[in-house]
Amino acid sequence: MEHIDKQAEIQETRTKVELEAGLRALLREKPLEQIRVRELADRCGIRRQSFYYHFSDVYHLLDWSAQRERELLPQRQAGFLTWQQVLLDLLAYTAENRPYYQTILRVLGRKRLWEVLEPAFQNMQDNIIAHCRQKTPEGLPSAVGEALERRQKGGGKLAQIVMEAWVNDAVDTTPREVIQEIESITEGMTTGVLLRSLLSEQGE
Repeated sequence: MEHIDKQAEIQETRTKVELEAGLRALLREKPLEQIRVRELADRCGIRRQSFYYHFSDVYHLLDWSAQRERELLPQRQAGFLTWQQVLLDLLAYTAENRPYYQTILRVLGRKRLWEVLEPAFQNMQDNIIAHCRQKTPEGLPSAVGEALERRQKGGGKLAQIVMEAWVNDAVDTTPREVIQEIESITEGMTTGVLLRSLLSEQGE
């Protein structure tokens, strides 16, 4: 009985994933509002009743897909060693799937878009903080590392703005140019924190 339940669960997930893939493909052709359950079911080779067994409408499918995307994005980064690799892949992937991400932004809202992207950015942020810490000379107080971490985490709002513009194709730059700009900001941030720490020590 347990084996049968497992097989049913696998088949249910497979059907949902197929519907999601069909939705992504159709979003390259038309907005979500114009996608009908019948054409989506036909594209996936299933009956309409099968669609309604899993989802109430295409909006429900999009919502499920966004949650799944949030869980899967960090897995894409598992083999990357640097934050530059993580960001380069994320920018390329979102550009490749721009109609899908634009739909999340337009239909589900900017808060939901960031909820999808945030786990991936958290991994990148942790890598940047580690990178900054490596650049601090040995012997400096731990407060320097803590200040770096606070400054870096404070950049979350900027990351949201940049990604929203990127998804909307409103950024006239390449992924590598974005990375170069962030590298420049990170270097400046590290230097500034170190300088303030040294001046503070001299004033004591």
